[in-house]
Amino acid sequence: MKKVKKIILYGLFIFSPGLMFAQTPPGSGVGNYDKNWYTSIPQFTYNFSSGNGTSFSSTWNKSSWASNSSAQYCSDNVGFTTVGGNTVLQLEALYSSPPSSCSKYNFTIGQIATNDNILYTYGYYEAKMELPSYGEDYNDAFFLHSCANNISHDLDCEILAPPINPTKTSALTNYSTNTWTGNCNPNGSIDNYQQYLPTSRLDNSFHIYSLEWFPDHIIWYFDGTPFRMIHLTSTIAIPPAPANIYLGIGFHDSINSIARDSFPGYMYVQYVNSYFVNEQCGTAGSGCSCNNNITFNTRSDITSFYPTASVQGSITFGSGTAISLQTTDIMYFRAQNGFTIKGPFTIPKGAVFGLLETQCY
Repeated sequence: MKKVKKIILYGLFIFSPGLMFAQTPPGSGVGNYDKNWYTSIPQFTYNFSSGNGTSFSSTWNKSSWASNSSAQYCSDNVGFTTVGGNTVLQLEALYSSPPSSCSKYNFTIGQIATNDNILYTYGYYEAKMELPSYGEDYNDAFFLHSCANNISHDLDCEILAPPINPTKTSALTNYSTNTWTGNCNPNGSIDNYQQYLPTSRLDNSFHIYSLEWFPDHIIWYFDGTPFRMIHLTSTIAIPPAPANIYLGIGFHDSINSIARDSFPGYMYVQYVNSYFVNEQCGTAGSGCSCNNNITFNTRSDITSFYPTASVQGSITFGSGTAISLQTTDIMYFRAQNGFTIKGPFTIPKGAVFGLLETQCY
Protein backbone atom coordinates (compact mmCIF):
# COMPACT_ATOMS: atom_id res chain seq x y z
CA MET A 1 0.00 0.00 0.00
CA LYS A 2 1.07 3.58 -0.65
CA LYS A 3 2.45 5.26 2.44
CA VAL A 4 0.84 8.50 3.49
CA LYS A 5 3.10 11.45 2.80
CA LYS A 6 4.37 12.89 6.07
CA ILE A 7 4.69 16.68 6.09
CA ILE A 8 4.76 18.31 9.52
CA LEU A 9 4.59 22.10 9.68
CA TYR A 10 5.49 24.36 12.60
CA GLY A 11 5.05 28.13 12.74
CA LEU A 12 4.79 30.46 9.75
CA PHE A 13 4.92 28.93 6.28
CA ILE A 14 3.91 30.11 2.80
CA PHE A 15 3.61 27.73 -0.16
CA SER A 16 4.07 29.05 -3.69
CA PRO A 17 1.38 28.40 -6.32
CA GLY A 18 4.25 26.93 -8.33
CA LEU A 19 4.31 23.78 -6.20
CA MET A 20 4.07 20.72 -8.48
CA PHE A 21 3.91 17.03 -7.72
CA ALA A 22 6.82 16.28 -10.06
CA GLN A 23 9.04 17.79 -12.70
CA THR A 24 11.41 16.76 -15.44
CA PRO A 25 15.09 15.78 -14.99
CA PRO A 26 18.04 17.97 -16.06
CA GLY A 27 18.71 17.44 -19.76
CA SER A 28 15.18 16.32 -20.57
CA GLY A 29 13.27 18.07 -23.29
CA VAL A 30 11.22 20.66 -21.39
CA GLY A 31 10.10 21.76 -17.94
CA ASN A 32 11.42 23.04 -14.62
CA TYR A 33 14.22 20.67 -13.79
CA ASP A 34 14.38 18.42 -10.74
CA LYS A 35 18.03 17.80 -9.84
CA ASN A 36 17.30 14.62 -7.88
CA TRP A 37 17.96 12.65 -11.08
CA TYR A 38 21.12 11.30 -12.67
CA THR A 39 21.82 12.86 -16.04
CA SER A 40 20.93 10.60 -18.90
CA ILE A 41 23.19 7.52 -18.93
CA PRO A 42 24.70 6.81 -22.42
CA GLN A 43 23.64 3.18 -22.71
CA PHE A 44 20.11 4.14 -21.65
CA THR A 45 19.51 6.85 -24.25
CA TYR A 46 19.52 7.10 -28.03
CA ASN A 47 19.34 10.19 -30.22
CA PHE A 48 18.44 9.07 -33.72
CA SER A 49 19.26 12.54 -35.07
CA SER A 50 22.91 12.23 -34.02
CA GLY A 51 23.37 8.80 -35.64
CA ASN A 52 24.66 8.16 -39.12
CA GLY A 53 21.14 7.63 -40.43
CA THR A 54 21.81 4.11 -41.72
CA SER A 55 22.09 1.79 -38.73
CA PHE A 56 21.15 1.29 -35.09
CA SER A 57 23.39 1.18 -32.07
CA SER A 58 23.76 -2.08 -30.16
CA THR A 59 20.95 -0.86 -27.88
CA TRP A 60 18.09 -1.66 -30.28
CA ASN A 61 16.62 -4.62 -32.17
CA LYS A 62 14.22 -4.48 -35.09
CA SER A 63 11.17 -6.66 -34.54
CA SER A 64 9.69 -9.28 -36.87
CA TRP A 65 6.77 -11.22 -35.43
CA ALA A 66 3.05 -11.73 -35.94
CA SER A 67 0.57 -9.99 -33.68
CA ASN A 68 -2.90 -11.18 -32.72
CA SER A 69 -4.36 -8.95 -35.43
CA SER A 70 -4.17 -9.35 -39.20
CA ALA A 71 -0.89 -7.41 -39.14
CA GLN A 72 2.75 -8.42 -38.71
CA TYR A 73 5.63 -6.45 -37.21
CA CYS A 74 8.33 -6.38 -39.85
CA SER A 75 11.98 -5.31 -39.55
CA ASP A 76 11.93 -4.07 -43.15
CA ASN A 77 9.43 -1.41 -42.08
CA VAL A 78 12.04 0.29 -39.89
CA GLY A 79 14.57 2.82 -41.16
CA PHE A 80 15.64 6.46 -41.16
CA THR A 81 14.44 9.59 -42.91
CA THR A 82 14.79 13.38 -42.64
CA VAL A 83 12.10 15.57 -41.05
CA GLY A 84 12.66 19.29 -40.55
CA GLY A 85 16.36 18.91 -41.37
CA ASN A 86 16.89 16.24 -38.69
CA THR A 87 17.54 12.54 -39.15
CA VAL A 88 14.79 10.60 -37.38
CA LEU A 89 13.73 7.00 -36.91
CA GLN A 90 10.92 6.09 -39.32
CA LEU A 91 8.46 3.31 -38.51
CA GLU A 92 6.19 2.44 -41.42
CA ALA A 93 2.81 0.74 -41.91
CA LEU A 94 2.14 -0.88 -45.29
CA TYR A 95 -0.75 -2.65 -46.96
CA SER A 96 -0.99 -5.11 -49.86
CA SER A 97 2.70 -5.33 -50.79
CA PRO A 98 4.58 -6.55 -47.73
CA PRO A 99 8.33 -7.18 -47.88
CA SER A 100 9.25 -10.77 -48.71
CA SER A 101 10.60 -11.25 -45.18
CA CYS A 102 7.14 -10.48 -43.76
CA SER A 103 4.64 -12.10 -46.11
CA LYS A 104 2.22 -13.73 -43.68
CA TYR A 105 -0.27 -10.84 -43.68
CA ASN A 106 -1.20 -8.04 -46.06
CA PHE A 107 -0.62 -5.48 -43.31
CA THR A 108 2.94 -4.93 -42.06
CA ILE A 109 4.01 -2.50 -39.37
CA GLY A 110 7.33 -1.32 -37.90
CA GLN A 111 8.60 -1.74 -34.35
CA ILE A 112 11.91 -1.65 -32.47
CA ALA A 113 12.82 -2.73 -28.94
CA THR A 114 15.84 -2.45 -26.69
CA ASN A 115 18.07 -5.51 -26.37
CA ASP A 116 17.52 -7.93 -23.52
CA ASN A 117 21.05 -7.36 -22.23
CA ILE A 118 20.13 -3.73 -21.39
CA LEU A 119 17.13 -3.75 -19.08
CA TYR A 120 15.45 -0.70 -17.61
CA THR A 121 14.31 -0.13 -14.05
CA TYR A 122 12.27 2.57 -12.32
CA GLY A 123 12.97 6.08 -13.60
CA TYR A 124 11.90 8.81 -16.02
CA TYR A 125 11.42 7.95 -19.72
CA GLU A 126 10.72 10.24 -22.66
CA ALA A 127 10.44 10.01 -26.44
CA LYS A 128 10.23 12.92 -28.86
CA MET A 129 7.85 11.89 -31.62
CA GLU A 130 5.76 13.15 -34.53
CA LEU A 131 2.75 11.05 -35.56
CA PRO A 132 1.73 12.07 -39.09
CA SER A 133 -0.49 9.04 -39.82
CA TYR A 134 -3.77 8.36 -38.13
CA GLY A 135 -6.96 6.51 -38.91
CA GLU A 136 -9.55 4.32 -37.32
CA ASP A 137 -7.12 1.45 -36.81
CA TYR A 138 -3.75 3.05 -36.00
CA ASN A 139 -2.19 2.57 -32.57
CA ASP A 140 1.16 4.39 -32.24
CA ALA A 141 3.03 3.59 -29.04
CA PHE A 142 6.03 4.34 -26.83
CA PHE A 143 6.01 1.87 -23.93
CA LEU A 144 7.91 -0.33 -21.50
CA HIS A 145 7.27 -4.07 -21.56
CA SER A 146 8.32 -7.04 -19.44
CA CYS A 147 7.55 -10.75 -19.62
CA ALA A 148 8.68 -13.13 -16.86
CA ASN A 149 7.18 -16.41 -15.65
CA ASN A 150 4.47 -15.96 -18.31
CA ILE A 151 3.31 -12.71 -16.70
CA SER A 152 3.37 -9.69 -18.98
CA HIS A 153 3.32 -6.03 -17.94
CA ASP A 154 3.08 -2.92 -20.14
CA LEU A 155 3.38 0.75 -19.20
CA ASP A 156 2.01 2.71 -22.14
CA CYS A 157 1.94 6.06 -23.91
CA GLU A 158 -0.30 5.52 -26.94
CA ILE A 159 -2.20 7.38 -29.62
CA LEU A 160 -5.24 5.22 -30.30
CA ALA A 161 -7.78 5.10 -33.09
CA PRO A 162 -11.14 6.92 -32.76
CA PRO A 163 -13.66 4.05 -32.99
CA ILE A 164 -12.13 2.00 -30.18
CA ASN A 165 -13.90 4.29 -27.74
CA PRO A 166 -16.93 6.46 -28.61
CA THR A 167 -15.47 9.42 -26.71
CA LYS A 168 -12.54 9.63 -29.12
CA THR A 169 -13.11 12.31 -31.75
CA SER A 170 -9.74 12.41 -33.49
CA ALA A 171 -6.47 10.54 -33.32
CA LEU A 172 -4.81 13.97 -33.31
CA THR A 173 -6.23 14.90 -29.92
CA ASN A 174 -6.28 11.65 -27.94
CA TYR A 175 -3.26 10.49 -25.98
CA SER A 176 -3.93 7.32 -24.02
CA THR A 177 -2.13 6.22 -20.85
CA ASN A 178 -2.52 2.85 -19.22
CA THR A 179 -0.89 -0.09 -17.49
CA TRP A 180 -1.56 -3.59 -18.82
CA THR A 181 -1.18 -6.93 -17.09
CA GLY A 182 -1.77 -10.39 -18.52
CA ASN A 183 0.08 -13.44 -19.74
CA CYS A 184 2.80 -13.44 -22.36
CA ASN A 185 0.65 -14.85 -25.20
CA PRO A 186 -0.70 -12.09 -24.84
CA ASN A 187 -4.08 -12.10 -23.16
CA GLY A 188 -5.00 -9.71 -20.39
CA SER A 189 -6.77 -6.52 -19.45
CA ILE A 190 -6.00 -2.82 -19.55
CA ASP A 191 -5.83 -1.30 -16.07
CA ASN A 192 -6.43 2.38 -15.30
CA TYR A 193 -6.94 3.46 -18.91
CA GLN A 194 -7.30 7.23 -19.32
CA GLN A 195 -7.26 9.67 -22.20
CA TYR A 196 -5.54 13.04 -22.26
CA LEU A 197 -6.60 15.74 -24.73
CA PRO A 198 -3.63 17.90 -25.79
CA THR A 199 -4.42 21.27 -27.36
CA SER A 200 -1.59 20.76 -29.86
CA ARG A 201 -1.84 18.69 -33.03
CA LEU A 202 0.21 15.52 -32.85
CA ASP A 203 0.51 14.89 -36.60
CA ASN A 204 2.47 17.91 -37.84
CA SER A 205 5.04 18.64 -35.11
CA PHE A 206 7.22 16.81 -32.58
CA HIS A 207 6.08 16.47 -28.98
CA ILE A 208 7.64 14.84 -25.92
CA TYR A 209 5.77 11.90 -24.41
CA SER A 210 7.11 10.86 -21.03
CA LEU A 211 6.43 9.09 -17.77
CA GLU A 212 7.91 8.80 -14.28
CA TRP A 213 7.85 5.22 -12.98
CA PHE A 214 8.44 4.22 -9.36
CA PRO A 215 7.46 1.10 -7.38
CA ASP A 216 4.55 2.95 -5.79
CA HIS A 217 3.40 5.46 -8.43
CA ILE A 218 3.42 6.50 -12.09
CA ILE A 219 3.14 10.04 -13.49
CA TRP A 220 2.52 10.73 -17.20
CA TYR A 221 3.64 13.94 -18.95
CA PHE A 222 3.01 15.73 -22.23
CA ASP A 223 5.67 18.23 -23.33
CA GLY A 224 7.05 18.32 -19.79
CA THR A 225 3.74 18.99 -18.05
CA PRO A 226 2.47 16.30 -15.67
CA PHE A 227 -1.19 15.47 -16.26
CA ARG A 228 -1.90 12.12 -14.60
CA MET A 229 -0.73 10.20 -11.51
CA ILE A 230 -1.71 6.75 -10.23
CA HIS A 231 -0.60 5.13 -6.97
CA LEU A 232 -0.15 1.53 -5.92
CA THR A 233 -3.21 0.24 -4.07
CA SER A 234 -4.87 -3.12 -3.52
CA THR A 235 -6.69 -2.66 -6.84
CA ILE A 236 -4.08 -0.73 -8.88
CA ALA A 237 -0.96 -2.61 -9.98
CA ILE A 238 2.32 -0.86 -10.82
CA PRO A 239 4.42 -2.81 -13.37
CA PRO A 240 7.58 -4.23 -11.77
CA ALA A 241 11.09 -3.64 -13.06
CA PRO A 242 13.04 -4.51 -15.15
CA ALA A 243 11.61 -3.95 -18.64
CA ASN A 244 12.47 -3.24 -22.28
CA ILE A 245 11.59 -0.06 -24.19
CA TYR A 246 9.47 -0.36 -27.35
CA LEU A 247 8.59 2.05 -30.17
CA GLY A 248 6.03 1.00 -32.75
CA ILE A 249 3.44 2.05 -35.29
CA GLY A 250 0.70 -0.52 -34.87
CA PHE A 251 -2.90 -1.41 -35.56
CA HIS A 252 -5.78 -2.26 -33.33
CA ASP A 253 -6.46 -6.00 -33.33
CA SER A 254 -9.84 -5.50 -34.99
CA ILE A 255 -8.43 -4.01 -38.21
CA ASN A 256 -10.45 -5.32 -41.15
CA SER A 257 -10.64 -2.54 -43.71
CA ILE A 258 -8.23 -0.29 -45.59
CA ALA A 259 -10.89 2.18 -46.68
CA ARG A 260 -10.80 4.03 -43.37
CA ASP A 261 -6.98 4.27 -43.09
CA SER A 262 -4.20 6.03 -45.00
CA PHE A 263 -1.27 4.00 -46.38
CA PRO A 264 1.64 4.05 -46.13
CA GLY A 265 1.57 5.23 -42.52
CA TYR A 266 4.50 6.71 -40.62
CA MET A 267 5.70 7.37 -37.09
CA TYR A 268 8.83 9.50 -36.54
CA VAL A 269 11.06 9.42 -33.44
CA GLN A 270 13.89 11.91 -32.81
CA TYR A 271 15.18 10.49 -29.51
CA VAL A 272 14.53 8.32 -26.46
CA ASN A 273 15.99 9.30 -23.07
CA SER A 274 15.92 7.63 -19.67
CA TYR A 275 16.93 8.92 -16.23
CA PHE A 276 17.30 7.27 -12.81
CA VAL A 277 16.70 8.81 -9.43
CA ASN A 278 19.86 9.83 -7.56
CA GLU A 279 20.50 7.85 -4.40
CA GLN A 280 24.21 8.88 -4.24
CA CYS A 281 25.59 5.39 -4.59
CA GLY A 282 27.14 5.51 -8.03
CA THR A 283 24.50 3.20 -9.47
CA ALA A 284 20.76 3.49 -9.53
CA GLY A 285 18.93 1.21 -7.17
CA SER A 286 21.20 0.66 -4.17
CA GLY A 287 19.56 3.25 -1.93
CA CYS A 288 22.52 4.63 0.06
CA SER A 289 21.28 8.14 0.82
CA CYS A 290 17.78 6.89 1.62
CA ASN A 291 18.84 6.18 5.20
CA ASN A 292 19.91 9.79 5.84
CA ASN A 293 17.79 12.12 7.95
CA ILE A 294 19.00 15.65 7.24
CA THR A 295 18.15 19.12 8.56
CA PHE A 296 18.55 22.47 6.78
CA ASN A 297 18.91 25.35 9.25
CA THR A 298 19.51 28.15 6.72
CA ARG A 299 18.84 28.92 3.06
CA SER A 300 22.59 28.50 2.53
CA ASP A 301 22.29 24.90 3.77
CA ILE A 302 19.52 24.31 1.25
CA THR A 303 21.30 25.87 -1.73
CA SER A 304 24.54 24.02 -0.92
CA PHE A 305 22.70 20.70 -0.96
CA TYR A 306 20.50 21.22 -4.00
CA PRO A 307 23.04 21.16 -6.88
CA THR A 308 23.71 17.48 -6.05
CA ALA A 309 20.28 16.69 -4.63
CA SER A 310 19.36 13.08 -3.91
CA VAL A 311 16.62 11.05 -2.25
CA GLN A 312 16.88 11.13 1.55
CA GLY A 313 15.27 9.20 4.38
CA SER A 314 13.66 12.35 5.77
CA ILE A 315 14.24 16.10 5.41
CA THR A 316 13.65 18.81 8.03
CA PHE A 317 13.61 22.49 7.05
CA GLY A 318 14.49 24.85 9.92
CA SER A 319 14.90 24.56 13.67
CA GLY A 320 12.99 27.67 14.71
CA THR A 321 15.22 30.21 12.95
CA ALA A 322 13.53 32.06 10.09
CA ILE A 323 14.32 30.81 6.57
CA SER A 324 13.19 32.62 3.42
CA LEU A 325 13.75 31.43 -0.13
CA GLN A 326 14.36 33.87 -2.97
CA THR A 327 11.98 34.56 -5.84
CA THR A 328 14.37 32.86 -8.28
CA ASP A 329 14.63 29.57 -6.34
CA ILE A 330 13.28 26.50 -8.17
CA MET A 331 13.85 23.41 -6.02
CA TYR A 332 12.43 19.90 -5.65
CA PHE A 333 13.26 17.65 -2.70
CA ARG A 334 12.69 13.89 -2.46
CA ALA A 335 12.45 11.79 0.70
CA GLN A 336 10.90 8.41 1.35
CA ASN A 337 9.85 8.95 4.98
CA GLY A 338 8.48 12.49 4.81
CA PHE A 339 9.28 16.14 5.46
CA THR A 340 9.14 18.50 8.46
CA ILE A 341 8.99 22.30 8.17
CA LYS A 342 9.75 24.28 11.36
CA GLY A 343 8.94 27.92 10.66
CA PRO A 344 9.09 30.70 10.15
CA PHE A 345 9.63 29.43 6.58
CA THR A 346 8.72 31.70 3.65
CA ILE A 347 8.46 30.85 -0.04
CA PRO A 348 7.92 34.10 -1.96
CA LYS A 349 5.81 34.44 -5.08
CA GLY A 350 7.81 33.26 -8.10
CA ALA A 351 9.75 30.58 -6.23
CA VAL A 352 9.02 26.87 -6.69
CA PHE A 353 9.34 24.52 -3.71
CA GLY A 354 8.44 20.88 -4.35
CA LEU A 355 8.32 18.12 -1.74
CA LEU A 356 8.09 14.72 -3.43
CA GLU A 357 7.61 11.48 -1.53
CA THR A 358 9.86 8.97 -3.34
CA GLN A 359 10.30 5.32 -2.49
CA CYS A 360 13.90 4.15 -2.84
CA TYR A 361 14.56 0.99 -4.81
